[in-house]
Formats: sequence, C-alpha cells, structure tokens
Amino acid sequence: MQVTSLGSVRVDLLGGTIDLEPINLILPNVITLNVATSLQAKVTLEKIDKNVIEIFSHDYDSKYVFEATDITNENLYQND
Repeated sequence: MQVTSLGSVRVDLLGGTIDLEPINLILPNVITLNVATSLQAKVTLEKIDKNVIEIFSHDYDSKYVFEATDITNENLYQND
C-alpha cells in the first residue's frame, strides 16, 4: 500500500513555527510572519518488508535509515 500527499510550502520570515501546536499554547502572544509560495511539497509513505524506517530526500539526494525499535516515546520526547 502506498499513500501520497501534497502540501503547500510556506516561507517563515519571522517567528518560525511558533504558531503551531503545542508551542502556540505555551508561549502567549506569539507573532509569526510567513508567505505562501506556489511550490508543493510531496511525501509518499509506503510499507516495506523490513523492520526499519527509510527516509529518502530526492531534493538533497540523501537517505536515512532508522531501526523501527528505536522509535519509542522515550527517544522521541527525550529532554536533552
């Protein structure tokens, strides 16, 4: 099975992603200035027969592989 989705690309000029949850719930009175573009970002999710997660970036010609067992709540939300 394969799922593909497209989304609009925005350029943040001020504030970055502080308008997204949960950051906007923690920081009061935040301001973000961004502009929309006509560019589209595309992501495709596909199940593979390995116990890994592979991320390919065609734009940067790079590949990242993560063991599925490494994707835990502790690893995702660790406090450094």
